[in-house]
Amino acid sequence: MIENIKIQPWVGDRYKKGPFMGKRVLVLGESNHTEEFGEPTADELLRFITDNVQSMVFESKEKFFTKVATVLYLVRAIGEPTREQIESQWHDIAFYNYLLEILPGSRVPTEEWMWKQSKGDYLRVLAGLQPEIIIALGNNAESAAREATEEIPIVKIKHPSGGLAYGPAVQAIQEAFSRLN
Repeated sequence: MIENIKIQPWVGDRYKKGPFMGKRVLVLGESNHTEEFGEPTADELLRFITDNVQSMVFESKEKFFTKVATVLYLVRAIGEPTREQIESQWHDIAFYNYLLEILPGSRVPTEEWMWKQSKGDYLRVLAGLQPEIIIALGNNAESAAREATEEIPIVKIKHPSGGLAYGPAVQAIQEAFSRLN
């Protein structure tokens, strides 16, 4: 558990060993959102991402999470991944959404103050996880990541709900990894 942050990241049980092509990979999204409840308690907020990944990946098979895992699978393999292979990808990576605010739904516009207030927690997440590469989902996540750190390589792919195409995403990630080695 990372201290002094509002929302904990998802950390796969194999993440620390760097199982994704020999590296610790942080997949960085933009925002947390829900339409299910009002203001979460501090404990619900702390577990928001971890509970969300657990529920959406391993129980309900939400498209966003399946698309992310499919891209990760295709970086290392060929062909359509099975359900087990989709789930397995999430054990190899860490996942975090940059913004601390819980938005009332997807595609809700964000404001500049949200990005500014979230930077400190993001930096603590980086210090705690020590990723060796960041896969940023979309322009906003990439911009925020680049503003926060210059030491960690960042590769941007299109957001899963914003026109993600597997071929270009896989190619971008493979090229970024080839530069690391």
